[in-house]
Amino acid sequence: MQVNEQYYKYWKDIWSIQTAEVLDATALIRVIECTNGCIQYAFRDGDIRALSTEQTRECMKLSMGTIKNKVLPLPDGTEVTLPKECHNIMNEARDLYTRGFKQGDDDALEEFYALSKAHFKVLGRQIIDEKFKFIDEHFVDLFTPYWIMMGRKYIYSVGEFVV
Repeated sequence: MQVNEQYYKYWKDIWSIQTAEVLDATALIRVIECTNGCIQYAFRDGDIRALSTEQTRECMKLSMGTIKNKVLPLPDGTEVTLPKECHNIMNEARDLYTRGFKQGDDDALEEFYALSKAHFKVLGRQIIDEKFKFIDEHFVDLFTPYWIMMGRKYIYSVGEFVV
């Protein structure tokens, strides 16, 4: 994926200095977020593989709730609390996403794509795969194997990972 090199360098430098704990937490969020994004687009586009309205809403609720509350509720009733150290960077990424996708700010969208590619490059395929395994273990009933695969394909494409 081609992105703005200036934004990419800026965000790659930021992601590169994050702690392992921050990278781990943000990787989990991005796997959920990207899988949910694939589901939402399929639903809006009327894709024949789209989930039901109710299931699509549940995916959105999980993704948005986790981003907003910084807590991932697991089906068994336990929770994964995201460390405070990642809250600011998560909020900044979310702001760029909102301005770019929801408000039509082309510059914010360009920066968001650069932030995403830099994030995935710094994380690497191994961490991404670990987080997808976690999602598959805990949320396969919600996201389904197909949409988890599509979320992975999306991240692999943006991160330019070899399949």
